[in-house]
Amino acid sequence: MRTIVEKKGVIMLHVGFQIRDVSLALDKYLTQLAIKHDAENLDGPQGAVLFFLHTHRGVEIVQKHIEQFLSIQKSAASGLIKRMEKNGFISVQSHPTDKRYKLIAITELGEKKYEAIIEFLAASENLITDGISSQDLTVFKEVLQKIKDNVCSVECK
Repeated sequence: MRTIVEKKGVIMLHVGFQIRDVSLALDKYLTQLAIKHDAENLDGPQGAVLFFLHTHRGVEIVQKHIEQFLSIQKSAASGLIKRMEKNGFISVQSHPTDKRYKLIAITELGEKKYEAIIEFLAASENLITDGISSQDLTVFKEVLQKIKDNVCSVECK
């Protein structure tokens, strides 16, 4: 049952329920689209690590860089790196001069997954924003930020 709010004589659906409905529909759509683009389970930290490694090719990357990029603890980064290495997305090798560090690099499979993520993001953004002007999107983003600020003024402290 939906909560209806009457405001200035106009009956409106409660904003919180509209946000929830959009969130549920978007989650269902994105899950199906991710499978279609072979990008499932890569929308979170693993996808972010692939993005980071792809954009820092040629740079020596160690676990500390990933911890800082994702703002996560050493133990979380260690588990993430182990899973990604097990999945074949990254390679981990000893640092040639400092054995305390392991060098982390994106593999060929990791690059393919990165490209799948980029295709997935483009396809999802195209559908989500279809028929919406850039001006309307700007206003929408500002309103979403204001809603987040309102909620966080109470809950995010």
